[in-house]
Amino acid sequence: MRLFIPSALVSIGVLGLAPGAALANTVTVPVFDGVMDFPAIQGPSDPEEYSWQVELGENQELEQIDEQTATIFYEDHYPAFSIFAAAAHDSKGTKVPTTLSVSEGSIITLTVHHRAGNPAAGGKQFLYPITSGPVLETGYKAAIITGAPDEQGPRELCVVPRLKGKFLPAARKRLRGAGCRVGDVARLKGATARTGKVVTQSPKPGAVRTGRAAVSVTLGK
Repeated sequence: MRLFIPSALVSIGVLGLAPGAALANTVTVPVFDGVMDFPAIQGPSDPEEYSWQVELGENQELEQIDEQTATIFYEDHYPAFSIFAAAAHDSKGTKVPTTLSVSEGSIITLTVHHRAGNPAAGGKQFLYPITSGPVLETGYKAAIITGAPDEQGPRELCVVPRLKGKFLPAARKRLRGAGCRVGDVARLKGATARTGKVVTQSPKPGAVRTGRAAVSVTLGK
């Protein structure tokens, strides 16, 4: 199963900085929701590390498996699904090495190793800009979330998408595509099921639930 979900934000860190970097003010880092995309790297002075917060459900924990893989486990160490390091390439399509690491229990960091140059060409400098996505791919740029198989086949998952600003029919469609469904629908004064837009939702974007989990929404003007 492959899930590609739009982005959301939380206030825990900063995109492009290593986890734990000291900052005076609160900054934001994206919630990981299936897409490990990063800004185009324009030169050697640009960052190599890009971080995301993984929203863990009850009794879930995130564990690094190797330099390319992190896996979310349920209790009793039963695997839920794995997250793989996104690929990257330079402007000529040359593969740029990437690795994935886990810190602080729920933060994943993709390292794009561009400064040392191409290891397959004796350290020759990559041709900037460097962008996310595998070499010779035809469109999407994404990390892949893969359901871990069990005796009944792949585990169904709901990775809650961002619904704010969507009309109810569009929210229903987006939820279905993410393996979720609409739960309770509340309406603020003056809003209707036809004209109201989503102003709040629960669970929040990026949360991981079992397949067909209900997501409650509140509609407003």
